[in-house]
Amino acid sequence: MSPDAINITDERILNPANTLNKYIYGGNNPLKYRDPDGRDITVFYSNEGLAGHFWLVAYNGPPGNGDSAVLDFGPKNHDNFITKAEELLGGVPGDTNYQSHMSADDMRQGYSSLTIQTNPEDTQRAIEAINSFNSSNPVYGLESQNCTTVCRDVLHKVLKLDSTAIKPRTLWGDIFKKWSNAALSGKYAGVQNQPGVDYGQRHLDVNTFDLVWFLLHPPQATVTTIEDDSHLRPLPLPPCLPGQIQGCQ
Repeated sequence: MSPDAINITDERILNPANTLNKYIYGGNNPLKYRDPDGRDITVFYSNEGLAGHFWLVAYNGPPGNGDSAVLDFGPKNHDNFITKAEELLGGVPGDTNYQSHMSADDMRQGYSSLTIQTNPEDTQRAIEAINSFNSSNPVYGLESQNCTTVCRDVLHKVLKLDSTAIKPRTLWGDIFKKWSNAALSGKYAGVQNQPGVDYGQRHLDVNTFDLVWFLLHPPQATVTTIEDDSHLRPLPLPPCLPGQIQGCQ
Protein backbone atom coordinates (compact mmCIF):
# COMPACT_ATOMS: atom_id res chain seq x y z
CA MET A 1 0.00 0.00 0.00
CA SER A 2 3.01 2.32 0.27
CA PRO A 3 5.85 3.06 -2.18
CA ASP A 4 8.98 0.95 -2.00
CA ALA A 5 11.37 2.47 0.55
CA ILE A 6 14.48 1.03 -1.11
CA ASN A 7 15.12 3.32 -4.05
CA ILE A 8 17.91 3.23 -6.65
CA THR A 9 20.85 0.89 -6.18
CA ASP A 10 23.60 0.02 -8.63
CA GLU A 11 22.13 -3.41 -9.32
CA ARG A 12 18.59 -2.14 -9.80
CA ILE A 13 19.73 0.46 -12.33
CA LEU A 14 20.61 -2.49 -14.57
CA ASN A 15 16.87 -3.21 -14.72
CA PRO A 16 15.10 0.18 -15.07
CA ALA A 17 11.66 -1.41 -14.63
CA ASN A 18 12.59 -2.04 -11.01
CA THR A 19 13.17 1.69 -10.32
CA LEU A 20 10.22 3.27 -12.15
CA ASN A 21 7.31 1.75 -10.27
CA LYS A 22 7.80 2.42 -6.54
CA TYR A 23 4.88 0.13 -5.69
CA ILE A 24 6.77 -2.97 -6.87
CA TYR A 25 8.04 -4.09 -3.48
CA GLY A 26 11.76 -4.78 -3.37
CA GLY A 27 12.16 -4.34 -7.12
CA ASN A 28 10.33 -7.65 -7.65
CA ASN A 29 13.01 -9.31 -5.52
CA PRO A 30 11.70 -9.17 -1.94
CA LEU A 31 14.08 -11.90 -0.79
CA LYS A 32 17.08 -9.66 -1.51
CA TYR A 33 15.71 -6.13 -1.25
CA ARG A 34 14.08 -6.01 2.13
CA ASP A 35 14.66 -3.80 5.11
CA PRO A 36 12.05 -4.30 7.82
CA ASP A 37 13.14 -1.51 10.14
CA GLY A 38 14.92 0.89 7.80
CA ARG A 39 18.07 0.91 9.87
CA ASP A 40 20.89 -0.92 8.18
CA ILE A 41 23.86 1.46 7.94
CA THR A 42 23.94 4.84 9.65
CA VAL A 43 26.78 7.33 9.20
CA PHE A 44 27.59 10.16 11.62
CA TYR A 45 29.34 13.43 10.87
CA SER A 46 30.55 16.31 13.01
CA ASN A 47 32.30 19.45 11.78
CA GLU A 48 33.51 20.35 15.26
CA GLY A 49 37.19 20.48 16.16
CA LEU A 50 40.11 20.88 13.80
CA ALA A 51 38.85 18.56 11.07
CA GLY A 52 35.59 17.09 12.34
CA HIS A 53 34.89 13.40 12.76
CA PHE A 54 33.13 10.64 10.84
CA TRP A 55 31.96 7.20 11.98
CA LEU A 56 29.30 4.63 11.14
CA VAL A 57 27.18 1.82 12.53
CA ALA A 58 25.91 -1.27 10.71
CA TYR A 59 22.86 -2.94 12.25
CA ASN A 60 21.18 -6.09 10.97
CA GLY A 61 17.98 -5.89 12.97
CA PRO A 62 15.09 -8.36 13.14
CA PRO A 63 14.19 -10.45 11.26
CA GLY A 64 17.94 -10.47 10.62
CA ASN A 65 20.37 -11.99 13.07
CA GLY A 66 20.56 -8.87 15.26
CA ASP A 67 24.30 -8.35 14.66
CA SER A 68 25.77 -4.87 14.79
CA ALA A 69 29.20 -3.27 14.52
CA VAL A 70 30.58 0.23 15.10
CA LEU A 71 33.40 1.76 13.05
CA ASP A 72 34.62 4.69 15.15
CA PHE A 73 38.34 5.19 14.51
CA GLY A 74 40.78 7.79 15.77
CA PRO A 75 44.22 8.23 17.37
CA LYS A 76 44.58 6.50 20.72
CA ASN A 77 46.06 9.56 22.46
CA HIS A 78 43.61 12.04 20.97
CA ASP A 79 43.91 14.42 23.94
CA ASN A 80 47.27 15.54 22.54
CA PHE A 81 46.04 15.82 18.94
CA ILE A 82 47.57 19.24 18.24
CA THR A 83 50.95 18.64 19.88
CA LYS A 84 51.33 15.26 18.18
CA ALA A 85 50.60 16.46 14.64
CA GLU A 86 53.95 15.24 13.29
CA GLU A 87 53.44 11.79 14.80
CA LEU A 88 49.88 11.62 13.46
CA LEU A 89 51.17 12.26 9.95
CA GLY A 90 53.57 9.34 10.27
CA GLY A 91 51.21 7.00 12.10
CA VAL A 92 50.28 6.34 15.72
CA PRO A 93 48.36 3.56 17.51
CA GLY A 94 44.69 3.71 16.59
CA ASP A 95 41.63 3.63 18.81
CA THR A 96 38.61 1.73 17.46
CA ASN A 97 36.35 3.02 20.28
CA TYR A 98 37.16 6.67 19.74
CA GLN A 99 33.83 8.14 20.87
CA SER A 100 32.44 5.27 22.95
CA HIS A 101 32.14 7.55 25.99
CA MET A 102 29.42 9.67 24.36
CA SER A 103 25.88 9.78 25.66
CA ALA A 104 22.86 9.86 23.34
CA ASP A 105 22.55 13.58 24.09
CA ASP A 106 26.21 14.13 23.20
CA MET A 107 25.55 12.48 19.83
CA ARG A 108 22.47 14.59 19.17
CA GLN A 109 24.26 17.82 20.06
CA GLY A 110 27.44 17.10 18.13
CA TYR A 111 26.54 14.93 15.13
CA SER A 112 24.32 14.77 12.08
CA SER A 113 23.35 11.30 10.86
CA LEU A 114 22.15 9.66 7.68
CA THR A 115 20.60 6.21 7.63
CA ILE A 116 21.10 4.20 4.44
CA GLN A 117 18.68 1.39 3.71
CA THR A 118 20.20 -1.70 2.17
CA ASN A 119 19.60 -5.44 2.26
CA PRO A 120 20.57 -7.75 5.13
CA GLU A 121 23.29 -9.47 3.09
CA ASP A 122 25.13 -6.21 2.39
CA THR A 123 24.68 -5.07 5.98
CA GLN A 124 26.23 -8.31 7.18
CA ARG A 125 29.18 -7.76 4.82
CA ALA A 126 29.65 -4.33 6.37
CA ILE A 127 29.54 -5.81 9.88
CA GLU A 128 32.15 -8.40 8.95
CA ALA A 129 34.40 -5.75 7.38
CA ILE A 130 34.12 -3.54 10.48
CA ASN A 131 34.85 -6.40 12.86
CA SER A 132 37.86 -7.42 10.78
CA PHE A 133 39.26 -3.89 10.86
CA ASN A 134 38.60 -3.40 14.58
CA SER A 135 40.47 -6.61 15.45
CA SER A 136 43.55 -5.76 13.35
CA ASN A 137 45.24 -3.31 15.77
CA PRO A 138 45.13 -0.57 13.11
CA VAL A 139 47.53 2.36 12.90
CA TYR A 140 46.07 5.85 12.60
CA GLY A 141 47.57 8.23 10.06
CA LEU A 142 46.25 11.75 9.61
CA GLU A 143 46.47 11.63 5.80
CA SER A 144 46.56 7.89 5.22
CA GLN A 145 44.26 5.84 7.45
CA ASN A 146 41.88 8.02 9.42
CA CYS A 147 38.24 8.14 10.52
CA THR A 148 37.13 9.14 7.02
CA THR A 149 39.13 6.73 4.90
CA VAL A 150 38.18 3.60 6.86
CA CYS A 151 34.45 4.42 6.65
CA ARG A 152 34.82 5.36 2.98
CA ASP A 153 36.46 2.02 2.21
CA VAL A 154 33.69 0.01 3.89
CA LEU A 155 31.00 1.93 2.01
CA HIS A 156 32.89 1.44 -1.24
CA LYS A 157 33.26 -2.28 -0.64
CA VAL A 158 29.66 -2.89 0.40
CA LEU A 159 27.64 -0.20 -1.41
CA LYS A 160 30.05 0.75 -4.22
CA LEU A 161 30.37 4.34 -3.03
CA ASP A 162 32.55 6.25 -5.49
CA SER A 163 34.54 8.61 -3.29
CA THR A 164 38.18 9.54 -2.73
CA ALA A 165 37.48 11.60 0.39
CA ILE A 166 40.08 11.81 3.15
CA LYS A 167 38.26 14.50 5.16
CA PRO A 168 34.97 14.04 7.07
CA ARG A 169 33.26 16.98 5.38
CA THR A 170 33.98 15.67 1.88
CA LEU A 171 32.75 12.16 2.65
CA TRP A 172 29.57 13.51 4.26
CA GLY A 173 28.91 15.51 1.10
CA ASP A 174 29.45 12.50 -1.17
CA ILE A 175 27.03 10.41 0.90
CA PHE A 176 24.46 13.20 1.25
CA LYS A 177 24.29 13.68 -2.52
CA LYS A 178 23.67 9.95 -3.00
CA TRP A 179 21.56 8.69 -0.08
CA SER A 180 19.89 11.59 1.70
CA ASN A 181 16.10 11.74 1.57
CA ALA A 182 16.37 14.96 -0.42
CA ALA A 183 18.59 13.34 -3.04
CA LEU A 184 16.46 10.18 -3.30
CA SER A 185 13.29 12.23 -3.73
CA GLY A 186 14.81 14.52 -6.36
CA LYS A 187 14.69 17.55 -4.06
CA TYR A 188 18.42 17.93 -3.37
CA ALA A 189 19.30 21.57 -2.74
CA GLY A 190 22.70 21.34 -1.09
CA VAL A 191 24.43 19.48 1.72
CA GLN A 192 23.07 19.99 5.24
CA ASN A 193 24.49 18.97 8.60
CA GLN A 194 22.31 20.15 11.46
CA PRO A 195 23.19 18.27 14.68
CA GLY A 196 20.57 15.83 15.92
CA VAL A 197 18.98 15.32 12.50
CA ASP A 198 18.95 12.08 10.51
CA TYR A 199 18.88 13.01 6.81
CA GLY A 200 18.34 9.46 5.60
CA GLN A 201 15.55 6.90 5.68
CA ARG A 202 15.11 6.78 9.44
CA HIS A 203 12.67 4.46 11.16
CA LEU A 204 9.88 6.75 12.35
CA ASP A 205 9.37 4.93 15.66
CA VAL A 206 12.98 4.86 16.87
CA ASN A 207 15.37 7.77 17.37
CA THR A 208 18.66 7.16 15.55
CA PHE A 209 20.83 8.43 18.38
CA ASP A 210 19.03 6.46 21.08
CA LEU A 211 19.33 3.25 19.06
CA VAL A 212 23.04 3.73 18.42
CA TRP A 213 23.74 4.51 22.08
CA PHE A 214 21.95 1.26 22.94
CA LEU A 215 24.12 -0.63 20.44
CA LEU A 216 27.24 0.93 21.95
CA HIS A 217 26.11 0.11 25.49
CA PRO A 218 24.10 -3.12 25.39
CA PRO A 219 22.51 -4.11 28.69
CA GLN A 220 24.60 -6.60 30.60
CA ALA A 221 22.94 -9.83 31.64
CA THR A 222 22.98 -10.45 35.37
CA VAL A 223 23.03 -13.84 37.04
CA THR A 224 21.63 -14.34 40.53
CA THR A 225 23.06 -17.29 42.41
CA ILE A 226 20.91 -18.85 45.10
CA GLU A 227 22.91 -20.89 47.57
CA ASP A 228 21.43 -24.16 48.67
CA ASP A 229 21.06 -23.73 52.44
CA SER A 230 18.82 -26.72 53.01
CA HIS A 231 21.59 -28.33 55.09
CA LEU A 232 21.53 -25.43 57.53
CA ARG A 233 19.40 -25.59 60.64
CA PRO A 234 18.36 -22.56 62.73
CA LEU A 235 20.21 -22.19 66.01
CA PRO A 236 18.05 -22.63 69.10
CA LEU A 237 16.97 -19.40 70.74
CA PRO A 238 18.23 -18.64 74.26
CA PRO A 239 15.79 -18.81 77.17
CA CYS A 240 13.81 -15.66 77.78
CA LEU A 241 14.88 -13.33 80.54
CA PRO A 242 12.29 -11.67 82.76
CA GLY A 243 10.31 -9.16 80.64
CA GLN A 244 11.91 -10.28 77.33
CA ILE A 245 9.42 -11.25 74.60
CA GLN A 246 11.49 -11.33 71.40
CA GLY A 247 14.55 -13.32 70.32
CA CYS A 248 14.12 -15.96 72.98
CA GLN A 249 12.02 -18.95 73.85
